[in-house]
Amino acid sequence: MTFGAGNEQEFIGKLKQHTLDHLSDENFGGKELAVALGMSWSTLNRKVQSVCGKHISELIREIRLKKALELLQQNNATAAEVAYNVGFGSPAYFNKCFSAFYGFPPGEVKKKMAEGTLPIVDEAQTAEGIPEAETATQSLSGSFKKPPLLAAYALMALLVIAFAFIYLARKSDLSNQPAGDEISIAVMPFQNLTNDASKNFWEIMIQDNLINSLSNEKDLKVRQTQTVNSLLESNDLANYASLTTTLARSVSQKLDASVLVLGSIKQIGAITRLNAKLIDSKTEQVFQSFQLDGKPENIIQLADSLTLLVKNFLITDLLKKEFSLSIKRLVDASAVSTDPEVFRFYLEGTNSFAKMDFSQAREMYLKALEIDSNFIPAMIHLTGTYGNQGLFEDAKKWSITLYEKRHKVSRFENLAIEANYATYFGIPADAIKYYKLILDIDDQISLVYYMIGLNYIRLGQYENAIPELEKNLELRRSWGIKSVWAPDYALLGEAYHKTGQYRKEQRLYKQAEKDFPNDPLIIRFQAILALARGKTKQANEYLLKFESIIRDEGATEASIQTRLGWIYEEAGKIDQAEKHLRNALLLEPENPVRMNIMATLLIKHDNNVSEGMELIEKALETRPDHYIWLHTKGLGLYKQGKYREALEVLQKSWDLRRERAVYNHEAFLNLEEAKKAVAKL
Repeated sequence: MTFGAGNEQEFIGKLKQHTLDHLSDENFGGKELAVALGMSWSTLNRKVQSVCGKHISELIREIRLKKALELLQQNNATAAEVAYNVGFGSPAYFNKCFSAFYGFPPGEVKKKMAEGTLPIVDEAQTAEGIPEAETATQSLSGSFKKPPLLAAYALMALLVIAFAFIYLARKSDLSNQPAGDEISIAVMPFQNLTNDASKNFWEIMIQDNLINSLSNEKDLKVRQTQTVNSLLESNDLANYASLTTTLARSVSQKLDASVLVLGSIKQIGAITRLNAKLIDSKTEQVFQSFQLDGKPENIIQLADSLTLLVKNFLITDLLKKEFSLSIKRLVDASAVSTDPEVFRFYLEGTNSFAKMDFSQAREMYLKALEIDSNFIPAMIHLTGTYGNQGLFEDAKKWSITLYEKRHKVSRFENLAIEANYATYFGIPADAIKYYKLILDIDDQISLVYYMIGLNYIRLGQYENAIPELEKNLELRRSWGIKSVWAPDYALLGEAYHKTGQYRKEQRLYKQAEKDFPNDPLIIRFQAILALARGKTKQANEYLLKFESIIRDEGATEASIQTRLGWIYEEAGKIDQAEKHLRNALLLEPENPVRMNIMATLLIKHDNNVSEGMELIEKALETRPDHYIWLHTKGLGLYKQGKYREALEVLQKSWDLRRERAVYNHEAFLNLEEAKKAVAKL
């Protein structure tokens, strides 16, 4: 894995040529370039910094941008076409990078040429930033748990059920709305006006039923439950019963929804009455009113009938679709749970999930499934509770159960199931594909942008992750909602860090401090940044604070030393990292996990491969089939030049990993590297 460099010009020439050879491949980044050059990512990055004074991602981006300028001068291709040709997955992000680098957008190249003002870019030009540190043994994507798609709430299909009284009074016609391919809709929680607080969960249950059914229609853009209710809660709403039309319109307008659905639940003697209105969110004009009466014990069926009426109006009167097609979709889909207790447990579980109390959430979801074993939303979230705690065997079991039901659910939920399955059995690129399809249904779900960014980071594609993670925070800011958990900031901070954008990273953490004061994850990354920038005093302050917090949380001394070691490693301070990891091993000398961590550092950074191999062999004596430890051994064999043995062990590790855990891009790259080395023998 060592590159025989020759002179610096030859080194840069080879680097540029490999990048140009993979120019249109947006997945080709620093890790892939390192493999192509036969060296580790950290070694390559240090070499690039010493020769060019740039981070590797920065240099690759500049090579792409310089080629883009050439293409824009040479032919009549559009900026979007050039963006894809030079490896940018998003034309908007290409435009942003191009403008930042050259000082004008790509659309002005021809104009600059005609004016004779097109600049000649100096090969030595660098983007703003501070030299990057080495990559870490444990990146952010492995240092905290990521949730699956939280936005996949109850998406149940409906059956047509007759009730005692149905009243429809048409007020207007949506066909008078401005022409367009899609109509955007925001459904508010139904106000519980029964004076019975035990029925409060009906408010979201009915809202959710309506949202999920409407999401099946490709010509409707339906804002999802979590997005709508997060905005409502940001307005200090005491309860949904006090929801006003003014506030509902304000939320709808923030979500760019042209149609607002506002409803209520009333108790009239022994009868439960549902009312709903379709309202123009800009003018407050009522398009249509609905009223249904039924028995309280039949609330699910009552909600289903209301949903059918709303859908019938929207699809038939607005979109001019055949009502029979809607009925067919309903009959072909799975039936909703008929027991309100199922939804009650589901909501309690989801509240615990949002607080990252996965054990409590799992208990609630299992209770819901004891009553109704086919309740899909509980299964989706249940899978996430296992996955977030590293219990992949159970997570995969439920993921398979879900996958078998994917053709019996709504379009939105079908995509959530596909993304879930790709997480546990596929590759991040597949998950990204399904999350992007979810955005076709509703492009205002901030969490979906986060999940796309997360999966790009799992692939080491930090450049692609940045615009998605920025969009996640941008949507929250536009709604006036602060982030609910620190990873929203930490993940974007990691992407900035890995692309050498340290100033942006520092500004981001300042904002994160306001939302998450004294959060150990944010402090951890602030320490890494300070160390990477050589700000020792500031770094020590963060390190002391971090250590104090995790100690108060009950971390053992060995765990503290390990986590400090990881911080130093991520900042490129390998000697300091080794010192702390050795301390951890001395505290727990028989712990195979500590042995593997120490061995990984020694092998990965070529500090002492022989000692690392001794440690990992000792760890494997306790568990010969541990896929992570096998990977460490395979990496060590590769470093020793034992390519065939390395390939055998790395392949075994990979097969076990795919069976027991989830995709890991670094392990994949190491395996491919070993295969190439053996092929050359």
